[in-house]
Amino acid sequence: MIRVSIGCKEALKVARESPVILFHWDTDGVASAGLASRHLNPGARLRVIEPLGVYGVEVLPGEPRGELILDYGLPGNVYDSLASRGSLAVIDHHRVEPAKRLRSYCNPVAEGLGGEGDYPSCSMLLYKLLERPGGRTDRGLAALGVVGDLAPFIDSRRPHRGVEEATRVLEGTGYTIERLRRLAEAVDSSYRVNNPGCLNEAAKAAAEDGVEGVEALECIWEAREKASRLLEEALSKLQPLDAPPGVIAYALEMDALVTSQVGRLLASRSPGSIVVLAHTIPSQGRGIVYVRSVSKELTWLRRALEEAGVKAGGKDYVVVVNARSELLKSALDAVLKALEISSYNH
Repeated sequence: MIRVSIGCKEALKVARESPVILFHWDTDGVASAGLASRHLNPGARLRVIEPLGVYGVEVLPGEPRGELILDYGLPGNVYDSLASRGSLAVIDHHRVEPAKRLRSYCNPVAEGLGGEGDYPSCSMLLYKLLERPGGRTDRGLAALGVVGDLAPFIDSRRPHRGVEEATRVLEGTGYTIERLRRLAEAVDSSYRVNNPGCLNEAAKAAAEDGVEGVEALECIWEAREKASRLLEEALSKLQPLDAPPGVIAYALEMDALVTSQVGRLLASRSPGSIVVLAHTIPSQGRGIVYVRSVSKELTWLRRALEEAGVKAGGKDYVVVVNARSELLKSALDAVLKALEISSYNH
Protein backbone atom coordinates (compact mmCIF):
# COMPACT_ATOMS: atom_id res chain seq x y z
CA MET A 1 0.00 0.00 0.00
CA ILE A 2 1.22 3.50 -0.81
CA ARG A 3 -0.16 6.95 -0.28
CA VAL A 4 -1.82 7.75 -3.61
CA SER A 5 -1.01 11.22 -4.96
CA ILE A 6 -3.60 13.41 -6.65
CA GLY A 7 -1.91 12.77 -10.00
CA CYS A 8 -2.12 9.00 -9.50
CA LYS A 9 -5.77 9.21 -8.47
CA GLU A 10 -6.53 11.21 -11.62
CA ALA A 11 -4.53 8.80 -13.78
CA LEU A 12 -6.45 5.80 -12.44
CA LYS A 13 -9.73 7.63 -13.03
CA VAL A 14 -8.89 8.35 -16.69
CA ALA A 15 -7.45 4.85 -17.13
CA ARG A 16 -10.75 3.23 -16.20
CA GLU A 17 -12.37 4.95 -19.20
CA SER A 18 -9.45 4.75 -21.63
CA PRO A 19 -10.31 3.35 -25.08
CA VAL A 20 -6.64 2.49 -25.69
CA ILE A 21 -3.75 1.42 -23.47
CA LEU A 22 -0.41 2.32 -25.02
CA PHE A 23 2.60 0.55 -23.53
CA HIS A 24 6.38 0.49 -23.73
CA TRP A 25 7.80 -2.33 -25.82
CA ASP A 26 9.66 -4.22 -23.08
CA THR A 27 8.62 -6.82 -20.50
CA ASP A 28 7.62 -4.19 -17.96
CA GLY A 29 5.41 -2.48 -20.53
CA VAL A 30 3.73 -5.77 -21.43
CA ALA A 31 3.21 -6.74 -17.77
CA SER A 32 1.88 -3.27 -16.95
CA ALA A 33 -0.56 -3.38 -19.86
CA GLY A 34 -1.78 -6.78 -18.70
CA LEU A 35 -2.32 -5.52 -15.16
CA ALA A 36 -4.08 -2.36 -16.31
CA SER A 37 -6.40 -4.33 -18.57
CA ARG A 38 -7.18 -7.00 -15.96
CA HIS A 39 -7.79 -4.66 -13.06
CA LEU A 40 -8.63 -1.23 -14.48
CA ASN A 41 -10.23 -1.44 -17.90
CA PRO A 42 -10.84 -4.84 -19.54
CA GLY A 43 -12.50 -3.16 -22.50
CA ALA A 44 -9.52 -1.08 -23.59
CA ARG A 45 -7.53 -1.93 -26.72
CA LEU A 46 -3.88 -2.78 -26.00
CA ARG A 47 -1.27 -1.36 -28.37
CA VAL A 48 2.51 -1.24 -28.13
CA ILE A 49 4.06 2.15 -28.93
CA GLU A 50 5.57 2.09 -32.42
CA PRO A 51 7.98 2.29 -34.06
CA LEU A 52 9.84 0.17 -31.56
CA GLY A 53 12.91 1.77 -30.05
CA VAL A 54 11.83 5.33 -30.79
CA TYR A 55 11.07 7.79 -27.99
CA GLY A 56 9.22 10.97 -28.86
CA VAL A 57 6.01 12.92 -28.95
CA GLU A 58 5.73 12.31 -32.69
CA VAL A 59 4.81 8.63 -32.17
CA LEU A 60 2.04 9.39 -29.67
CA PRO A 61 -1.58 10.05 -30.70
CA GLY A 62 -1.99 13.46 -32.30
CA GLU A 63 -5.37 13.96 -30.64
CA PRO A 64 -5.46 12.05 -27.33
CA ARG A 65 -8.90 10.85 -26.32
CA GLY A 66 -8.38 9.23 -22.97
CA GLU A 67 -5.37 7.05 -23.78
CA LEU A 68 -3.42 5.49 -20.93
CA ILE A 69 0.35 5.56 -21.55
CA LEU A 70 2.40 3.09 -19.53
CA ASP A 71 6.14 2.96 -18.80
CA TYR A 72 7.22 5.10 -21.75
CA GLY A 73 9.86 7.20 -19.99
CA LEU A 74 9.33 10.54 -21.72
CA PRO A 75 9.98 13.76 -19.78
CA GLY A 76 6.90 15.40 -18.36
CA ASN A 77 7.00 18.46 -20.59
CA VAL A 78 6.15 16.19 -23.56
CA TYR A 79 2.95 15.12 -21.87
CA ASP A 80 2.26 18.70 -20.82
CA SER A 81 2.33 19.63 -24.50
CA LEU A 82 -0.47 17.13 -25.13
CA ALA A 83 -2.55 18.05 -22.09
CA SER A 84 -4.62 20.72 -23.83
CA ARG A 85 -5.44 18.51 -26.84
CA GLY A 86 -7.46 15.88 -25.01
CA SER A 87 -7.59 13.64 -22.00
CA LEU A 88 -4.80 11.17 -21.39
CA ALA A 89 -3.24 9.46 -18.39
CA VAL A 90 0.40 8.55 -17.77
CA ILE A 91 1.70 5.97 -15.30
CA ASP A 92 5.48 5.63 -15.21
CA HIS A 93 8.50 5.09 -12.96
CA HIS A 94 11.42 6.54 -14.95
CA ARG A 95 13.61 9.24 -13.48
CA VAL A 96 12.70 12.17 -15.71
CA GLU A 97 11.44 15.68 -15.22
CA PRO A 98 7.82 15.47 -14.03
CA ALA A 99 4.78 16.84 -15.84
CA LYS A 100 3.47 20.11 -14.42
CA ARG A 101 0.26 20.73 -16.35
CA LEU A 102 -1.10 17.22 -16.91
CA ARG A 103 -3.24 16.41 -13.88
CA SER A 104 -3.52 12.68 -14.65
CA TYR A 105 0.24 12.12 -14.40
CA CYS A 106 1.48 9.41 -12.03
CA ASN A 107 5.24 9.01 -11.62
CA PRO A 108 6.41 8.99 -7.97
CA VAL A 109 10.08 8.74 -9.01
CA ALA A 110 9.94 11.81 -11.25
CA GLU A 111 8.10 13.69 -8.51
CA GLY A 112 10.75 12.87 -5.92
CA LEU A 113 8.57 10.52 -3.88
CA GLY A 114 10.86 7.51 -4.21
CA GLY A 115 13.56 5.84 -6.25
CA GLU A 116 14.17 2.67 -8.21
CA GLY A 117 14.14 0.64 -5.01
CA ASP A 118 10.65 1.89 -4.18
CA TYR A 119 9.23 1.63 -7.70
CA PRO A 120 11.46 -0.86 -9.56
CA SER A 121 8.97 -1.26 -12.40
CA CYS A 122 5.80 0.30 -13.73
CA SER A 123 4.09 -3.03 -13.10
CA MET A 124 5.02 -2.90 -9.41
CA LEU A 125 3.82 0.71 -9.19
CA LEU A 126 0.48 -0.39 -10.66
CA TYR A 127 0.35 -3.30 -8.22
CA LYS A 128 0.86 -0.93 -5.29
CA LEU A 129 -1.77 1.45 -6.62
CA LEU A 130 -4.35 -1.28 -7.18
CA GLU A 131 -3.73 -3.72 -4.34
CA ARG A 132 -6.06 -3.56 -1.39
CA PRO A 133 -6.35 -5.78 1.69
CA GLY A 134 -7.92 -9.00 0.50
CA GLY A 135 -7.49 -7.92 -3.12
CA ARG A 136 -6.54 -10.22 -5.98
CA THR A 137 -4.22 -8.07 -8.09
CA ASP A 138 -2.00 -10.31 -10.22
CA ARG A 139 1.28 -10.72 -8.32
CA GLY A 140 2.95 -12.71 -11.08
CA LEU A 141 2.66 -9.85 -13.59
CA ALA A 142 3.77 -7.33 -10.96
CA ALA A 143 6.97 -9.29 -10.37
CA LEU A 144 7.50 -10.05 -14.07
CA GLY A 145 7.94 -6.36 -14.86
CA VAL A 146 10.46 -6.02 -12.04
CA VAL A 147 12.46 -9.01 -13.26
CA GLY A 148 12.51 -7.59 -16.78
CA ASP A 149 13.80 -4.19 -15.65
CA LEU A 150 16.31 -5.49 -13.09
CA ALA A 151 17.79 -8.33 -15.14
CA PRO A 152 21.42 -7.11 -14.74
CA PHE A 153 21.13 -7.30 -10.95
CA ILE A 154 19.65 -10.78 -11.14
CA ASP A 155 22.25 -12.01 -13.63
CA SER A 156 25.18 -10.61 -11.64
CA ARG A 157 23.64 -11.70 -8.31
CA ARG A 158 23.86 -8.15 -6.98
CA PRO A 159 21.35 -7.28 -4.25
CA HIS A 160 18.55 -4.87 -5.09
CA ARG A 161 15.52 -3.88 -3.05
CA GLY A 162 13.31 -4.29 -6.09
CA VAL A 163 14.33 -7.92 -6.58
CA GLU A 164 13.79 -8.57 -2.88
CA GLU A 165 10.32 -7.05 -3.13
CA ALA A 166 9.47 -9.11 -6.20
CA THR A 167 10.57 -12.24 -4.34
CA ARG A 168 8.25 -11.38 -1.45
CA VAL A 169 5.35 -10.64 -3.79
CA LEU A 170 5.80 -14.04 -5.45
CA GLU A 171 5.50 -16.00 -2.22
CA GLY A 172 2.76 -18.58 -2.55
CA THR A 173 2.23 -18.00 -6.29
CA GLY A 174 4.32 -20.91 -7.55
CA TYR A 175 6.42 -18.55 -9.66
CA THR A 176 10.14 -18.03 -9.08
CA ILE A 177 12.52 -15.25 -10.05
CA GLU A 178 14.41 -17.71 -12.26
CA ARG A 179 11.26 -18.71 -14.15
CA LEU A 180 10.26 -15.09 -14.71
CA ARG A 181 13.81 -14.17 -15.75
CA ARG A 182 13.65 -16.69 -18.60
CA LEU A 183 10.23 -15.42 -19.63
CA ALA A 184 11.33 -11.78 -19.52
CA GLU A 185 14.24 -12.57 -21.82
CA ALA A 186 11.82 -14.07 -24.33
CA VAL A 187 9.39 -11.13 -24.17
CA ASP A 188 12.21 -8.60 -24.55
CA SER A 189 13.49 -10.57 -27.53
CA SER A 190 10.34 -9.59 -29.42
CA TYR A 191 11.39 -5.94 -29.63
CA ARG A 192 15.00 -6.90 -30.35
CA VAL A 193 13.83 -8.68 -33.51
CA ASN A 194 11.35 -5.85 -34.24
CA ASN A 195 8.13 -7.83 -33.81
CA PRO A 196 5.46 -5.45 -32.47
CA GLY A 197 2.72 -7.94 -33.29
CA CYS A 198 4.16 -10.42 -30.82
CA LEU A 199 4.33 -7.74 -28.12
CA ASN A 200 0.67 -6.94 -28.67
CA GLU A 201 -0.12 -10.65 -28.41
CA ALA A 202 1.92 -10.86 -25.20
CA ALA A 203 0.01 -7.95 -23.62
CA LYS A 204 -3.31 -9.50 -24.60
CA ALA A 205 -2.23 -12.87 -23.19
CA ALA A 206 -1.10 -11.19 -19.97
CA ALA A 207 -4.48 -9.47 -19.68
CA GLU A 208 -6.40 -12.68 -20.27
CA ASP A 209 -4.30 -15.32 -18.50
CA GLY A 210 -1.47 -13.60 -16.63
CA VAL A 211 2.06 -15.01 -16.64
CA GLU A 212 0.98 -18.42 -17.91
CA GLY A 213 -0.76 -16.84 -20.87
CA VAL A 214 2.45 -15.09 -21.89
CA GLU A 215 4.48 -18.26 -21.39
CA ALA A 216 2.22 -20.14 -23.81
CA LEU A 217 2.96 -17.82 -26.75
CA GLU A 218 5.10 -19.41 -29.43
CA CYS A 219 6.17 -16.11 -30.94
CA ILE A 220 8.17 -14.97 -27.89
CA TRP A 221 10.23 -18.16 -27.81
CA GLU A 222 10.88 -17.92 -31.55
CA ALA A 223 12.01 -14.34 -30.99
CA ARG A 224 14.31 -15.50 -28.20
CA GLU A 225 16.13 -17.84 -30.57
CA LYS A 226 16.55 -15.09 -33.19
CA ALA A 227 17.65 -12.53 -30.58
CA SER A 228 20.27 -14.93 -29.23
CA ARG A 229 21.91 -14.98 -32.67
CA LEU A 230 21.71 -11.18 -32.89
CA LEU A 231 23.40 -10.87 -29.49
CA GLU A 232 26.30 -13.06 -30.61
CA GLU A 233 26.68 -10.90 -33.72
CA ALA A 234 26.55 -7.69 -31.69
CA LEU A 235 29.20 -8.87 -29.23
CA SER A 236 31.49 -9.73 -32.14
CA LYS A 237 31.10 -6.20 -33.53
CA LEU A 238 31.88 -4.28 -30.33
CA GLN A 239 34.69 -1.75 -30.68
CA PRO A 240 36.47 -0.74 -27.44
CA LEU A 241 36.73 3.00 -26.74
CA ASP A 242 39.04 4.99 -24.50
CA ALA A 243 37.31 5.66 -21.21
CA PRO A 244 38.00 7.16 -17.76
CA PRO A 245 39.00 4.93 -14.83
CA GLY A 246 36.20 2.67 -13.68
CA VAL A 247 34.40 2.99 -17.02
CA ILE A 248 34.21 0.45 -19.84
CA ALA A 249 33.10 1.91 -23.17
CA TYR A 250 32.24 0.38 -26.53
CA ALA A 251 30.91 1.46 -29.92
CA LEU A 252 28.49 -0.68 -31.89
CA GLU A 253 27.07 -0.20 -35.38
CA MET A 254 24.20 -2.55 -36.08
CA ASP A 255 20.63 -2.49 -37.40
CA ALA A 256 19.00 -4.26 -34.46
CA LEU A 257 17.48 -3.03 -31.21
CA VAL A 258 20.03 -4.83 -29.04
CA THR A 259 21.23 -1.76 -27.14
CA SER A 260 19.86 -2.59 -23.72
CA GLN A 261 20.53 -6.31 -24.12
CA VAL A 262 24.22 -5.73 -24.85
CA GLY A 263 24.56 -2.98 -22.23
CA ARG A 264 22.87 -5.07 -19.55
CA LEU A 265 25.04 -8.09 -20.32
CA LEU A 266 28.24 -6.06 -20.20
CA ALA A 267 27.18 -4.46 -16.91
CA SER A 268 26.40 -7.83 -15.33
CA ARG A 269 29.81 -9.13 -16.44
CA SER A 270 31.61 -6.12 -14.93
CA PRO A 271 29.54 -5.36 -11.80
CA GLY A 272 32.09 -2.97 -10.31
CA SER A 273 32.25 -0.72 -13.38
CA ILE A 274 30.13 1.73 -15.33
CA VAL A 275 29.45 0.52 -18.88
CA VAL A 276 28.93 2.92 -21.77
CA LEU A 277 27.62 1.69 -25.12
CA ALA A 278 27.37 4.02 -28.12
CA HIS A 279 25.06 2.20 -30.53
CA THR A 280 24.53 3.53 -34.05
CA ILE A 281 21.46 2.25 -35.93
CA PRO A 282 22.26 3.16 -39.57
CA SER A 283 18.88 2.35 -41.13
CA GLN A 284 17.13 4.73 -38.73
CA GLY A 285 19.73 7.50 -38.91
CA ARG A 286 19.99 7.62 -35.15
CA GLY A 287 21.84 6.21 -32.20
CA ILE A 288 21.73 5.62 -28.48
CA VAL A 289 24.28 6.21 -25.74
CA TYR A 290 23.40 3.68 -23.07
CA VAL A 291 25.04 3.90 -19.65
CA ARG A 292 24.49 1.13 -17.11
CA SER A 293 25.90 -0.04 -13.78
CA VAL A 294 24.80 -2.54 -11.16
CA SER A 295 26.91 -1.02 -8.38
CA LYS A 296 26.93 2.75 -8.90
CA GLU A 297 23.89 5.01 -8.97
CA LEU A 298 23.82 7.30 -12.00
CA THR A 299 21.21 9.90 -11.13
CA TRP A 300 24.01 12.47 -10.85
CA LEU A 301 25.07 11.73 -14.45
CA ARG A 302 21.64 12.53 -15.84
CA ARG A 303 21.68 15.87 -14.00
CA ALA A 304 25.21 16.63 -15.24
CA LEU A 305 24.21 15.91 -18.82
CA GLU A 306 21.11 18.09 -18.61
CA GLU A 307 23.22 20.93 -17.18
CA ALA A 308 25.47 20.50 -20.23
CA GLY A 309 22.44 20.77 -22.53
CA VAL A 310 22.14 17.05 -23.30
CA LYS A 311 18.67 15.55 -22.85
CA ALA A 312 18.83 12.26 -20.98
CA GLY A 313 16.44 9.84 -19.31
CA GLY A 314 16.71 6.65 -17.35
CA LYS A 315 16.46 5.31 -13.83
CA ASP A 316 18.75 5.12 -10.81
CA TYR A 317 21.30 2.78 -12.43
CA VAL A 318 20.81 3.56 -16.11
CA VAL A 319 21.07 6.69 -18.25
CA VAL A 320 19.99 6.83 -21.90
CA VAL A 321 20.64 9.52 -24.50
CA ASN A 322 18.89 9.28 -27.87
CA ALA A 323 20.37 11.28 -30.74
CA ARG A 324 20.48 11.57 -34.51
CA SER A 325 23.49 9.83 -35.99
CA GLU A 326 25.38 13.06 -36.63
CA LEU A 327 24.94 14.10 -32.99
CA LEU A 328 25.78 10.75 -31.40
CA LYS A 329 29.50 11.45 -31.05
CA SER A 330 28.91 14.74 -29.26
CA ALA A 331 26.48 12.97 -26.89
CA LEU A 332 29.05 10.26 -26.24
CA ASP A 333 31.76 12.85 -25.62
CA ALA A 334 29.51 14.62 -23.10
CA VAL A 335 28.89 11.35 -21.26
CA LEU A 336 32.57 10.42 -21.12
CA LYS A 337 33.55 13.93 -20.06
CA ALA A 338 31.08 13.86 -17.16
CA LEU A 339 32.32 10.43 -16.11
CA GLU A 340 35.94 11.61 -16.33
CA ILE A 341 35.23 14.63 -14.11
CA SER A 342 33.52 12.32 -11.65
CA SER A 343 36.52 9.98 -11.56
CA TYR A 344 38.81 12.93 -10.74
CA ASN A 345 36.49 14.01 -7.95
CA HIS A 346 36.56 10.56 -6.42
